[in-house]
Amino acid sequence: MCFDLAPEIAIKVSNVGKCYRMYHKPIDRLKQAIFREHTYYEEAWVLRDINFELPRGKALGVIGRNGAGKSTLLQILTGTLAPTTGEVYLRGKMAALLELGSGFNPEFTGRNNIYVNGAILGLTRSQIDERFDEIVAFSELGEHIEQPVKTYSSGMYVRLAFSVQVCVNPDILIVDEALAVGDVFFQQKCHARMEKLLNQGTSILLVSHDSSAIRKYCDTALFLEDGCNVFYGDVEVALSMYFFQSKGIQKKSATTSDPQQKKENITSEPTEAQFQSEAKSRNRAESSSIDAPAIPLIEKWPIYSSLINFMTKEVVGDEKCAHFKSGALCGEDGLARGHYIQGEWLYVFWEMELLRDFEVPIGGLTIFSSSNLPIFCKSIIPPTKKTVVPVMKGSLIRFGAAIKTNIAVGDYIIKLSLAEMGFDAHSRLDQLSNDEYLNSTSFCIQIPKALSLKIIENKNRPPFWGLVDLPSSLEMLVN
Repeated sequence: MCFDLAPEIAIKVSNVGKCYRMYHKPIDRLKQAIFREHTYYEEAWVLRDINFELPRGKALGVIGRNGAGKSTLLQILTGTLAPTTGEVYLRGKMAALLELGSGFNPEFTGRNNIYVNGAILGLTRSQIDERFDEIVAFSELGEHIEQPVKTYSSGMYVRLAFSVQVCVNPDILIVDEALAVGDVFFQQKCHARMEKLLNQGTSILLVSHDSSAIRKYCDTALFLEDGCNVFYGDVEVALSMYFFQSKGIQKKSATTSDPQQKKENITSEPTEAQFQSEAKSRNRAESSSIDAPAIPLIEKWPIYSSLINFMTKEVVGDEKCAHFKSGALCGEDGLARGHYIQGEWLYVFWEMELLRDFEVPIGGLTIFSSSNLPIFCKSIIPPTKKTVVPVMKGSLIRFGAAIKTNIAVGDYIIKLSLAEMGFDAHSRLDQLSNDEYLNSTSFCIQIPKALSLKIIENKNRPPFWGLVDLPSSLEMLVN
């Protein structure tokens, strides 16, 4: 570890790699120690050429499947494992939530373990005294703090461990799947404390399979696969790549880099007559709610000047299956704009060209808040009552969604996607559970940041607090 680091950087990882020697027989270890000029082992690299920086007061998410190298990276960062190659630079006091309670002595009381762990984290006894009441209050252990830890339930155990780490106000906090401890009320406290630490300038490195936590806290993300740095950058792009990889889909972080190829792929605006003719041989994907207005996909498609060219947008997925052509955000007047008053109807349109045959194409739309929280996610799929025929290569598909903007004032990002479902699963659509639906769907391609919009306060309606104004009936009775 080296502390020669720029003031604004809390962690810098430079070309870090970790290699283990794999011996086929125990005797080979002895041979290697004696005959050093020979090699009796095979190299197994669990990390290779990992590079990233974490600025002070920011959060970095680390994602990847089991075995991707996340835990090894954390062990190197915390100093319990030495890297084979590269260097790690740290600035400030670090606390780590890896295996919660791993440093506790079960024979000691909760009080004794607080002081022992505080000393391990570099605090003096007087500093622990100052924080002791806060730690006990946060853990909600009360009088149990004077009992041996071996008498604690698993929930009490992890609550105390979490409380010790977050209440010492570290400069760097490393968290490995530790935000789901305790019941829902304690989890809320954990999330609130994480936000407080970020606001105080603590740098957080969060390893989690929970995409909502990554979106909520992290400014950037690191996607690991087979020990390699697949992607480092925008959170939503990293999560999309991770999602596609988990589904066994080809990953690609951007559209083709050949400008000429992009230009050739952009076709001129199709005429309405052409599209209506093609529509007769295709299924029109529909999705409706009780009070949603009809979406005039064919009759009132946005004019060409209102459409945004998607060919230069960053995409994730298999670009051999389809490509996004264009899209638009429109108001009820059919005109494209980026600002909407709370309660207005928002129309989202987008068009895709299929590059192979599809059984049942499915459109997907997700709206994210400025803090990357998904607040709306819907699929657009043909109803099961309609006769579904294959959609052939070269077909153009238009998707549309009407959404009432009963959401909080702020900026939002819209992600668009395309997936495919088989005929058999589609025929049983009404009987599928959510898990069965996802398992029956093959995700193909998406644009993580397709469109953006801003919601403006509606001063002619009662105010609400929170992200979403849910349909409700409210009454008050005074006797």
